[in-house]
Amino acid sequence: MSLLFGLICLGSIFIILLLNKFFADPSLYAGQLFLIQTDKYSIISILIISIIIYSIIQKYFSQKDSSLNQSSSILVFYYVILISFIYKILLLKFNIITEDISDYINQIFVNGEFNQYKLYSYMAYFVTLLTNNYNVFLTYFNILLGSLTVGYVYKIIYLINRNQLISLITSFLVLLFMPLNMIQLLLRVDSLFIVLFVYTIYTLFTQMSSNNYKHIIILNISVFLLSLCRESTLYMLPLFILIGLFIKENRFLTLVSMSLVVIITTSLISSYNLKEYGMKSRVKNYHMAYNLVHYGYFNESMSQNIRGKLSENALELYDDIYKSYIKSVPPHKRSELFTSITWLKPHFRSDTENIVLKSTFTPYAGDFHKSKEMLLSKLRNSNNTMTYEQLEKTLHSSYSKLENNDQKKLTEFLANLLTDVFLLDSYRLSGETKIKCLSSTSNNKDKQLIFITKCVENQLRNIGESYMSSQSDNWSYKRFLLPFVWKFDNSTKKYIQHPQIDSITEIALAMPTLYISQSALTLLGMSGYSPLKTGIGVSNQIYTEPIIPIYISVHFQTIYFVLLNLWYLFAFLAILGSIFLIKDLTLMRNNILIALIPLYYGSFIVFAAQFEFSRLLLPVVPFIIYNYVVTIALLAKSLNYWRNSNK
Repeated sequence: MSLLFGLICLGSIFIILLLNKFFADPSLYAGQLFLIQTDKYSIISILIISIIIYSIIQKYFSQKDSSLNQSSSILVFYYVILISFIYKILLLKFNIITEDISDYINQIFVNGEFNQYKLYSYMAYFVTLLTNNYNVFLTYFNILLGSLTVGYVYKIIYLINRNQLISLITSFLVLLFMPLNMIQLLLRVDSLFIVLFVYTIYTLFTQMSSNNYKHIIILNISVFLLSLCRESTLYMLPLFILIGLFIKENRFLTLVSMSLVVIITTSLISSYNLKEYGMKSRVKNYHMAYNLVHYGYFNESMSQNIRGKLSENALELYDDIYKSYIKSVPPHKRSELFTSITWLKPHFRSDTENIVLKSTFTPYAGDFHKSKEMLLSKLRNSNNTMTYEQLEKTLHSSYSKLENNDQKKLTEFLANLLTDVFLLDSYRLSGETKIKCLSSTSNNKDKQLIFITKCVENQLRNIGESYMSSQSDNWSYKRFLLPFVWKFDNSTKKYIQHPQIDSITEIALAMPTLYISQSALTLLGMSGYSPLKTGIGVSNQIYTEPIIPIYISVHFQTIYFVLLNLWYLFAFLAILGSIFLIKDLTLMRNNILIALIPLYYGSFIVFAAQFEFSRLLLPVVPFIIYNYVVTIALLAKSLNYWRNSNK
């Protein structure tokens, strides 16, 4: 069985690499099905080196009556926190680099904008009232939270397996992972949410091993604070309940009280948000809408099928999004895939660009300068002033008869950029709309917009090729959706959303298999991205003249390419290895539960969001690392068993 586990591990990696090579064909997926940031030799080398290093350290622990192995876990816990704090300060060169949180505070408590992360916002606001050095204080506080996170990761791992070596290796790898260190420089909710999430998991396992009423109270306080931290806590409840099902005593009381705390807290927050801001959640509908346009729901070939399944309200929303989608997203990003391979469409690859390419910069099709000159030529030959309708007709006439489809669509897109972005200021979210190039005669009885042609011409001249290229990432998807959900009325202090925005879920359910398949492809191809140099907050400054060797802060980070890129694989391998190679049923159960944490959380994230995975997955990175360490430990055990059996 040990040999079989080793073969499954290696076989899984080679199958992933082979599938990537196969699907890279432009006629198939045209890219990596599984995100891999390094080559196959580096993957194998990292695995082999990890096994060798683990085996050497394990041999020392087993042969020597190590004082560390006999140390109190409580004492080691405090040492881990202290060492983590010192390391993080050294990483910053004793010079606390801070963001300025004042704009964030003013947006919420002065302007009255949406307070999404209430626990952190109120805490930060309270600190600004106490001291003028609030940025430094909050940064130190984040560093302390990060140190506590490493400490509680150690406590969780030691609690579930009583193995000092695995506990320390996991904590060590968590400490050295740069994004977890650099997120503490971002004066936002992340560090607080991560430590509360980790602590909640720790409390659940503590209740499982040493049940008492004190732990139930602590658990309820923890999930209450977590609910105040982020609204997504409600979606974490099934995960918490799954772990809590293995509590032997007071299970019913624990699960019911925890569920009530989360449900009541999040319901009260949603009700407050609706009353105060005009919407229950700031991100739910926005992320859902973004996913739909990204997944291909507005692809021309699928539009007819989807529209036929919608109610009147949902159809109104769909049509309005579709109109903005066509005008805002570059034509090459939404061009339909024409293929004779029927299984590719629509669930695997609905558009020419796959789900990964849609989020990256890709070259547009057509000659930008030719498109620009055609529009300028029409404007030069027009009247000195034009109504908006006349302007649209003039621009449309410049490309309507073009035979080259790429050139026609590029010219149309450039015309839409000119009117919507540079003239009408259509995507402004707050304040008075600032329409440019208006003639004084616009204040006429008919309230028509009248534009000065020469000014419009100058606006077009200012649009350069670099700007056009900059529109070719996922920002074009985000920008046009913002007014549907986040348009803020400064006078009423409420958000003006599309009247049918709540029908966005109905649109998603019109083709649920498309949503599931594209989310799965997102999980495999995007979610495990690990930066070599993290760009979170003001973190780039730490790489200049560092105290901590650049080998650790940069070069060592390549090991996390393997851990993060294949995080789902190591979760499954940890489950498989625990079932077949671990005889202790309690340890087997605990390893399986830990492996399920990133699988559940990661699946939720890719279903709910489409970007910033390197930040959003940070709360479960400690558990991803543990799954990797468990896999390495089981591989080392398998290798040792095979070597001994052949003596």
